Amino acid sequence: MFTVHRFVISAALTVSTIGCAGAPPASSSSSSSSSSSSSSLLSSPSPSSSTLGEAAQKWASADQPASFVSFFKGTFTRLGITVVETGEQFTIVHAGDRFAFEPGVADVEVIVPVTQHNVEDLLNRAGDGALDDTDAYDITTVLFTPLTREIL
Repeated sequence: MFTVHRFVISAALTVSTIGCAGAPPASSSSSSSSSSSSSSLLSSPSPSSSTLGEAAQKWASADQPASFVSFFKGTFTRLGITVVETGEQFTIVHAGDRFAFEPGVADVEVIVPVTQHNVEDLLNRAGDGALDDTDAYDITTVLFTPLTREIL
């Protein structure tokens, strides 16, 4: 079952990074000195603070079960997250054996809007350390339904 979910996630990320209509635009800041090798990566204005916001701090301080880390292996390297209610933005970096969190959204493959409820729900699912088929389906739905909506 996890293989199917990984395929759906990988396909959605691949489609989003090739510039489909409706995908979040790349940053058009006055400084156009960014390297052309990262032209397919997305950026948006970083928050004025260099610290993580509340949602990112919650995720960063939570346990990172190996099952969750391996579930997302190969699906993204840098995932941008925007919390709809607060406007908080942060980047999740898949570091192979763990997730790292950075304030702001920069050089990401895709930006996914989530709600505060989604943040709490993911924390609850990771809390038991296990990732079952229901968890995998629900996580895929929460994180990638907004992405699919943007692409289409």
